[in-house]
Amino acid sequence: MSIALTKYEACEIVGNRALLLASGSNILLSKEEMPQNTDFYVIAQRELLLGRLDVVVIRDDKEYHVSKMQLPDNIMDTFLD
Repeated sequence: MSIALTKYEACEIVGNRALLLASGSNILLSKEEMPQNTDFYVIAQRELLLGRLDVVVIRDDKEYHVSKMQLPDNIMDTFLD
């Protein structure tokens, strides 16, 4: 059974990643994977959806790698809120 990422964790990860991208961090997508909208927030969303982010979520003193976690079912709705 895989551990699910909450929509709150997903939003926090994407927001922090977008901030890093705005600060000059390298984009972790190929040219083919790049969205048409080159907004940093949209790029960060795509990186999360494709499992490119090396992020660890800590819950109850246990570490979970985001790339191995199940994304919320309504992930795209979450980003639109």
